[in-house]
Amino acid sequence: MKTIAALMILIGSLAGLYAQRENPYIRNGNKAYSKQDFEQAKEKYQKALEKNPKSEKAIFNLGDVSFRNKEYEDAEKHFSTIAHNLSLSGDVRAEAYYNLGNTYLSNKKIDEAIQAYKQSLRLNPKDMDTKYNLAYALKMKKQQQKNKNNKDKNKKDKKNQDKKNQDKKNQDKKNQDKKNQDKKNQDKKNQDKKNQDKKDQQKQDKQKQDKQKQDKKEQGKPDEQKQGQQPKPQQSMRKAQKMSKKEADKMLKALNNKEKKTLLKVKRAKQKKAKSKKVEKDW
Repeated sequence: MKTIAALMILIGSLAGLYAQRENPYIRNGNKAYSKQDFEQAKEKYQKALEKNPKSEKAIFNLGDVSFRNKEYEDAEKHFSTIAHNLSLSGDVRAEAYYNLGNTYLSNKKIDEAIQAYKQSLRLNPKDMDTKYNLAYALKMKKQQQKNKNNKDKNKKDKKNQDKKNQDKKNQDKKNQDKKNQDKKNQDKKNQDKKNQDKKDQQKQDKQKQDKQKQDKKEQGKPDEQKQGQQPKPQQSMRKAQKMSKKEADKMLKALNNKEKKTLLKVKRAKQKKAKSKKVEKDW
C-alpha cells in the first residue's frame, strides 16, 4: 500500500536527520505495523516521541497508525504537522498531504480532501495515486452536490406536498364542520317541527276530550235546559220575588177592579137576556 511504502521511504531517506535514541522504538513500531498490530505500533511511536518530541518519523507514523485505527482527528493533526513543516523535502510533504487528503476523505471532509490532494500535486505533479484520488474526490464532490440539490428539491417538494396535504386537511375539516353544522341545523329544525306537531296533537286531543265531556254533560240535562229555557211559572215566580210589596198591592187592586168590571158585564148581559124572554112570553 502506498502509505506504508511512503512511510518506509520516509524512514530511509530521513534516517540521518533524526536522533538515534528514538530509532529503536520506531523500528519496533514498524514491525508491529507490518503485522497490523496497530495498537502496539502506536505505543512504540509514542515512546519514540517521548525520546524526541520533534521526531518527524514518529509523528508521521503516528498519523498513519491513527488513520488505520479510524482516529481521524488525530491523524489529521499528525499529517498536518509534517505537511506544513517547510524544513522537510517536497516529496515528504507531498506524501503528508496525500495522507492528509485520504484522512479528510475518510472523514467525509471532501472539500478539505480536494485541497490536500491539490497541494500534494503541487509538490509532486507526477504522482498518479494522488491524481486518481483527486479525481475521485471531485466526483464525490459532484455527487455530493447532486445529492444536496436532490435533497433540497425533495425537501422543497415535501414542504409543498405537506402544504397541499395540510390545505386539503383544512378544507376537509372545513367541509366536515359545515356538514356537521348543516346536520345539526336540520336536526334542530326536525326536532322543532316534531315538538310543534306534538303540541298541535296535544291541543287537538284536549279539544276533542273537552268536546266529549261537554257532549256527555249535555246528554244528562232536561230538554228545556238543553235549549237554554226555564219553565214559565218559575220565571213568573222569580219576577214575583223581585216585586216590592207596593207593586204587589197595586197589581192585586188592578186585578180586583178588572174582576168587578167583568162581573158587572156578566150581570148586565143576564138582565138583557131576561127581558128578551119576557117579550116572547107576552106573545
